[in-house]
Amino acid sequence: MDDRDFVRLLKSFNANSEVWWDSSPTGYSAFKQQLLHRYPTVSDYINELLPELFSCSPSGVSGVTTNPRLVTAAIIDESSMWVPRIQALSQTLSAAHVQDRLYTELIAQGASLLNPLWQQTWHRQGWFSAQVDVNDIHCAERMVQHGLALTKIAPNVMIKVPGSQAGYGAIEQLVAQGCSINNTFCFTVSQFAACLRAIRLGQAAALHNGTDVSGARYVITFMIGRFGAESLLDTQARERGIELTPVDKRWAEIAIYHAIQALLLRSNSPARLLISSIKVDRMPGEISRCWHLEKTGERETCYTLTPEIIEFLVQRENIGCSVQPSASRVPRAVLHKLMKIPYFRDARFEESIAARDFARHPAFICAHSEAVFAHQRLSDFIQGASQALPRSVPFTGAVSRSGQTADQAVLLRASA
Repeated sequence: MDDRDFVRLLKSFNANSEVWWDSSPTGYSAFKQQLLHRYPTVSDYINELLPELFSCSPSGVSGVTTNPRLVTAAIIDESSMWVPRIQALSQTLSAAHVQDRLYTELIAQGASLLNPLWQQTWHRQGWFSAQVDVNDIHCAERMVQHGLALTKIAPNVMIKVPGSQAGYGAIEQLVAQGCSINNTFCFTVSQFAACLRAIRLGQAAALHNGTDVSGARYVITFMIGRFGAESLLDTQARERGIELTPVDKRWAEIAIYHAIQALLLRSNSPARLLISSIKVDRMPGEISRCWHLEKTGERETCYTLTPEIIEFLVQRENIGCSVQPSASRVPRAVLHKLMKIPYFRDARFEESIAARDFARHPAFICAHSEAVFAHQRLSDFIQGASQALPRSVPFTGAVSRSGQTADQAVLLRASA
């Protein structure tokens, strides 16, 4: 195998950098088999990148993160397995409790697959990130309660908490009780600074109370591809007579990444940077590229990769053009242009955004809205399955020739 593939090079920059699986763990093996069938000439690379059962690998995925959208997709896409379970649980539980039970079972399955790696690496790798209820972003008490319940599912569960003002209050309390944390919905350096403070205060409280935090791990997720996708960036640029190209927007995201890394370096915190919402750029007449992988990685960085991004890595390997991380700097002319735009400037500097406004950031609002929608979609699907009435599932996709929505068609097939 070429020893210059993405993960090996990433680890040559920093041995603690990692890649994680960003999807349902139940679909991991099937996806790997699909890749082996499609790209047989790079089977060694696929086996290295996607180790069997998440076993220890020097250049493979070593953690899992999930979210409401991924959980919903996993259950609906694998409905033949889950619908009978839904119907069995519905005999004694309400639809809301069925949803909670399915979430618990999915987390337990994933954490179990990762547990051997978690043990082998002395708890450094093999974590499963599970998100607290998306409807509780403004209630620290409920997030703490849910987070503590999640940690009881398995010892290698990392609690995923949103970067709202209440979220940082919850993080402080959870850290104080020895929990591992993944701070999500983060788009600004101000949020990273707030999380570092919450971790520091939580650790101090733990020390005071005699709580052991030596085995806890903390990551803060920069949803990098969502930052430049917000229309406010373009709107504010046009208002100032600035034309932003797609490349300029990618440089804006890379600039925030660099600012976050600089903050982490200054803070000497145990927290690590995790990049999510990674995007591939497909320009006409050019080879597909991924700036989020190619322009980062010189310092310790974790990446959570969707199946689509993993297939992109495999495709590039298949044509003999491996994706490689690199140390890069934002061109001065581009940075000068970006600094005139408040949306970018506020995100780049610490304390530019007040904690009460974290959940009002456009990218936060978008990400949260999608999570709430996915949560509701799953709720409706479960309701329809439990009643064996496909018509109770609301419209969530294109209508087929028979007049069924995508979810209804899936439910009918699974119930047949």
